[in-house]
Amino acid sequence: MSVQALLSNMVLNGRGILINRVITAFQPIITLNSEAHKDAKVVEIPKGPKKPLTTYFQYLVENRSILQKQHPELKQTDVVKKIASNWRNMDIKLKEKYEEIYRKESTAYEEEHSKYLSSLTDEQLKALKKVNADKRVKRNKRVVRKLWRDTSKPKRPLTNFGYFIQEKRELPENKGQKLADLLNKYKEAWNKLSDDGKEKYTQMFKHDQERYHAEIKKWEAKMIEEGKENIIRKDTQIVNPTKIKPQQK
Repeated sequence: MSVQALLSNMVLNGRGILINRVITAFQPIITLNSEAHKDAKVVEIPKGPKKPLTTYFQYLVENRSILQKQHPELKQTDVVKKIASNWRNMDIKLKEKYEEIYRKESTAYEEEHSKYLSSLTDEQLKALKKVNADKRVKRNKRVVRKLWRDTSKPKRPLTNFGYFIQEKRELPENKGQKLADLLNKYKEAWNKLSDDGKEKYTQMFKHDQERYHAEIKKWEAKMIEEGKENIIRKDTQIVNPTKIKPQQK
């Protein structure tokens, strides 16, 4: 796939996802029963010691401001690229300076972290584990979303309301308007539209949904062949034939 095609695919994916997410603002709001949460207690967790910077990040922090002063014309990304290049080509003996600092700081951190954990109550420890678990989930989601972009995952279809808004965005009077403003502008018009009036957009959704189902199956099959099962749908019906165990006779 060419760079232009890849960028086009990323833009389309981003646009569809954005519209679908914002559309949810117009769906019925589900409120939780306050009685079920009146006893919920917010557990305050004291801040723990910070992990030491890795050897490369020590070098990055130490040299970024120096390089920026030497080359003010460089963009931030170019500064980081140059520092990364310098680090890769650095003599091993020079890197030892940063490795020694990291070893000492890591030892100190482990001691401080052990003391920190022992100072927490059982309730705080439980809350801390949940916070850390939530962070891992968010981090994993970011990784998966990046892999989706890198592997050109098919664009999800818009909802029927999404196609309605997409059509309105193309009107001359709506050029340059923000999506949120258009949603507020046409929300009432959509609600008043008859079923027959919505049928056009429903058919657009159904047609694009067929396209999506066909493309996502091909994409998932390709991901399985490449050993990337972790980024496909969990409930997918696709099975890797090479991983099917033979039946016992």
